[in-house]
Amino acid sequence: MPGRMEFSTTPDGAAATALAMRINNQGEITMPKQPAFLARPSADGCNDNETGDNSIHTVVYGTEFFDIGSNFASNTTFTAPVAGKYVFHITHMAEGIGSGHTDMYINLITPSYTYAYYVNPYGVFTSTSGVSTFSRTVIADLAACNTAYVSIRVGPSGQAKTVDANVNSQFSGYLLA
Repeated sequence: MPGRMEFSTTPDGAAATALAMRINNQGEITMPKQPAFLARPSADGCNDNETGDNSIHTVVYGTEFFDIGSNFASNTTFTAPVAGKYVFHITHMAEGIGSGHTDMYINLITPSYTYAYYVNPYGVFTSTSGVSTFSRTVIADLAACNTAYVSIRVGPSGQAKTVDANVNSQFSGYLLA
């Protein structure tokens, strides 16, 4: 069709082709097979994502908004379908943080590196059970079949008060290059 360019692929053994990339007459590029996902916790306060006892917990994201390529699995883990640079964004909204909690680490865990984000407690944690929001973006170099997931640790030890992920927390990612 005039004014656009399309690239298609034919999977091994398949008779039909699949659109891999389109450049329209405005120069806009779409790649409908490009790996990407967005997930959030299923509900406020009932998903038992973490506690404030200084132990490390994997964050559970029970609702997928989209998952191009079906690479996000088990409500926790993204698996890279190909080697490349991946952009990950974490927005963590912690419910139940109190004045007794003194620190928090939000981590993106990959096989080759842990991208740790330390939340400075001064002026952040309150004596109420409100919601505190923290965001982090990481560009990670992953090999094919490498995984990435989010963990959190809220301290110090001995704190029995439960801290949980708000339903508006999210974990997203896509293949950059």
